[in-house]
Amino acid sequence: MFPRSSTHWQPLQTLCSKFIVPCVPEVAKDLNTTGEVINFTAVGLYMFMLGISAFIWAPYSRFYGRRPTYLISLPLMCLGSLIVSLSTSVVQLTIGCALQASAASCFTSAGVNSISDIYKLEERGTSIGAYYAAVLLGLAIAPMTGGIAAIYASWRLMPIIIFGISLSCLISVIMFLPETCHPGSRGVDKLREGAELAGRTYRPKWVWLNPFQSLKLLRGPNVSFVNDLINLLSIVILILLSYTIRPRYGLTSPALIGACFLPSGLGSTPINSPVHQLDPPIVGRISDKIIISKRKQRGGKWLPEDRLLATLPGAMFLVPLSVLMYGIAIQFIPGKIGLIICFMCLFANGIGLVMVIGPSGTYAVDILQTQSAEVIVVISGMRSFFAAQASAFALPLIESICVVAICALAAGVGWFGFALLFITIIYGTRLRKWVDLGYTTTADGTS
Repeated sequence: MFPRSSTHWQPLQTLCSKFIVPCVPEVAKDLNTTGEVINFTAVGLYMFMLGISAFIWAPYSRFYGRRPTYLISLPLMCLGSLIVSLSTSVVQLTIGCALQASAASCFTSAGVNSISDIYKLEERGTSIGAYYAAVLLGLAIAPMTGGIAAIYASWRLMPIIIFGISLSCLISVIMFLPETCHPGSRGVDKLREGAELAGRTYRPKWVWLNPFQSLKLLRGPNVSFVNDLINLLSIVILILLSYTIRPRYGLTSPALIGACFLPSGLGSTPINSPVHQLDPPIVGRISDKIIISKRKQRGGKWLPEDRLLATLPGAMFLVPLSVLMYGIAIQFIPGKIGLIICFMCLFANGIGLVMVIGPSGTYAVDILQTQSAEVIVVISGMRSFFAAQASAFALPLIESICVVAICALAAGVGWFGFALLFITIIYGTRLRKWVDLGYTTTADGTS
């Protein structure tokens, strides 16, 4: 029950960031500014704040618990959505988007951690796979729904809808979601226990935590290597789509431009989301099966890198090749044939992306179960930070060099990311000995 409720609010993050992409000309005209300014504020700044704020939520979700962070972040999401919908200037839009991003970043870390709190090792890949399927679902449907809203009503309709979804999620958390942290594992529990042992009465007080302490986890090669460049490529192709497919194939309708994002989501859905309510996601289930099979072969010995074997087809072939072929199609193939090839590349990219993101994210939680909030936020926060830079500088880069060159460079980066994943699979145990991060050493979560 809990993971499903978690996935219900996870699309909010991508809905907020992507609904405005096909509506940029309409938003710019409404606010008397340029498309470049809207791209920088509503898209680039959003992704930047999404990455930065995640580092703040993570330590507090570990110290005070998951439930309090939801109860604080969801009202902020409601407020930010209202400000965006009522904006009459770029400044107001920027404030609203910043609030939305600050709130949405909570779901990145605390959502995955709620799942890791509940599920054991052999089931974690399936549940986190469903969680990431919700992320990609938001990426797929947000641009199209934003475009449809802009045509038949106004671009302001989508933030109002997001406000309603956020409010319903807040009510659901209040009524149905208990604290998922294990008893005694929160920082506040340990303070209370220490006060009781000392014979003192515990008085709750606010504790200031270093939000960027989790960046120390990047010292570990196992964490930095799976903080993949492959994940960044998923964002690259979607950002390129926003700037290239409209002028190349003469698309003018915001709804049609938004619909171009659907193939990527459709590519991820069949292999990473339930066929019906009782079926687990296929990619997550495969990674769980690999863990179980390899443990049995070794006589019960657990090797967390086994889970990364599920990422290899996507990391080696689907993601980088789809990016490269997309650039070739945009640059050299006109008309309907070129557009169809672009859609096929987006579909393949969605499949490959989910084959990498789900198992690699679960692997990070497996090896650092006591620091799951921090490791997830490092991976997602760095990805959001680089996505913000890509959003801000995509258009100038496209104007300075051709699209196929950008995609070829991105594909090369993807294959480098595959090499890092492969090294982690082969030498993971040795790499974990380089820097002691408090790695989990047994399947039951002890270290």
